[in-house]
Amino acid sequence: MKSQFILAEITEPITKFHHVISVLQSEELDIVGDIILNSHAERLYTALRTELCSQYADSEKQRLRDLISVMQLGDRKPSCLLLEIRSKAGNRMAEELLKSVFLQRLPTHVQQILAISNDQLVKLAEMADGIMAAAGHTSSIEAENQDLKNQANGYFTTPILPRDP
Repeated sequence: MKSQFILAEITEPITKFHHVISVLQSEELDIVGDIILNSHAERLYTALRTELCSQYADSEKQRLRDLISVMQLGDRKPSCLLLEIRSKAGNRMAEELLKSVFLQRLPTHVQQILAISNDQLVKLAEMADGIMAAAGHTSSIEAENQDLKNQANGYFTTPILPRDP
């Protein structure tokens, strides 16, 4: 809108206000109706612009949250998940919000370890990759230990009978 005002050499706030009002849809007019009725003439455009920007910023954030909320780690590395989140968010999401969304998608034990770190998000993703890899090895070792215990229990619970002479 600002570019259109510059091209048309519109500088007066009241003229800007009328131009914006003329292109709003009915649902947008509903949002700013109280501003139109209750604002002073010299502040109409500023109040209108502030309210519209606020409404669109909130709805954009919600759309972004909805888009990202369906993303899950699955069987990928955390760094791959971070790349996907970044590609969906583009530059529309602050780094702290990205960090929060990313950490929420990780397993609890990884979140707990990374919670104390103040590192950059890329570094956190690399650390999460390492933690997940180590946890994967630990899980496979635990599974092997459980198999060995089960086998050992089978040997010790099987009665040993004397042999026939």
